[in-house]
Amino acid sequence: MNTYDRFVRKAGKLAYVLSAAFLIAALLVNAVPAAPALARVVVGDTGDTEGNIPICHRNLSGAYVPESPNVNALYHAHYSTHPLADYYPSFTFEGITYPGHAHTDPNFITNGCVESTPTDVPTDVPTDVPTDVPTDVPTDVPTDVPTDVCNNIDGVQTAVPAGLILVGGACIAPAIPVTGGQVLIPVTGVDGGPGRFGSQGLFLASIAFFGLGLVLNGYGRKHEEDNL
Repeated sequence: MNTYDRFVRKAGKLAYVLSAAFLIAALLVNAVPAAPALARVVVGDTGDTEGNIPICHRNLSGAYVPESPNVNALYHAHYSTHPLADYYPSFTFEGITYPGHAHTDPNFITNGCVESTPTDVPTDVPTDVPTDVPTDVPTDVPTDVPTDVCNNIDGVQTAVPAGLILVGGACIAPAIPVTGGQVLIPVTGVDGGPGRFGSQGLFLASIAFFGLGLVLNGYGRKHEEDNL
């Protein structure tokens, strides 16, 4: 056996060793328990853990779209991050009742985030309209009109309220930082840690090195037989 054959055979053995190492690592990573999903919470006092609450969510373009999150997602993804941007009813989360954010139209949420059209429009138009228009109309119009900096809050806000930040013309609550090793998605509770995907990559690497070992050993054995 010459030096080249010995190198090929050693490389094949090394590939087997690496294949076994990656396989063991994949098994160890896969054995690590995944982060638990977020605990289900009770909607109101009914004991319903799957109930959805209809709301009107304000998207980045400023339009309101209907959504139906559960109470867990309503608290974490809407109330805690932008309590005054969306419209939603009052709700109970972990034993605490939180006030809703109502639209001036009481049917705004049930109408799919569209304002109701008034039906009681008077049809009797008065005919005795006065024709004598006053001529002493004041011409001095005030110029110091206050500027509303929060277009998502009723009334004129000349400054950003305490505890809120200005984002795209809307005054919203700042995001709450999340700490810890695992990242949980509040709506689904999906584990975002490395265990789910890391073990797949390690397992594929183990298969690749095993196949490389088979190729190198087969090539080395054939090359050795041809030299005999």
